[in-house]
Amino acid sequence: MPWKIIDLLWDPCVFLDRAFQHLENDKIDVSIYELDHICYRVETLEEYSHICEQLLDYGVLLSEAMIQWRPISTYKLASPIAYKGREIYCVEIPSPWAHQKYLTWYEHVEFVIDEDLTDFMFRYNYIVFTTNWIDKKINPDVSVRYSDTMAVKFHNNTLEDVIKYEQ
Repeated sequence: MPWKIIDLLWDPCVFLDRAFQHLENDKIDVSIYELDHICYRVETLEEYSHICEQLLDYGVLLSEAMIQWRPISTYKLASPIAYKGREIYCVEIPSPWAHQKYLTWYEHVEFVIDEDLTDFMFRYNYIVFTTNWIDKKINPDVSVRYSDTMAVKFHNNTLEDVIKYEQ
């Protein structure tokens, strides 16, 4: 039986509970959307290397790519993270920025939505969305930042599909 990811990373349920509570408070209905992946930040390059090496015991490396001048690894888990009837198969591990300090903890989750991002934002026009990446050529996204350590993002394609496309 495969090991559970919480044997390596912090239990994501506290993070997910908070994220879903924020979404509920903001009346953003994600019930029909796929919870695509979760991002786990680390403090140091040493921790990044250690976590990436250990994650190979839990699944397969889909990609390690240079994104915004630092490596980001994405893993597909053999056993998904189970959360309230949902299954999260992909974990994203960005290496830390040299000029920013992060605590080792989850940073964001991303949902795949089946509508135009502008239409989605219009439906929730009382929310202040971050739109820095809405014009990306591949898989644009919008997000809601709830704190320095929590964001929820929305895009149209799964991370796994984007990785396949880019390879």
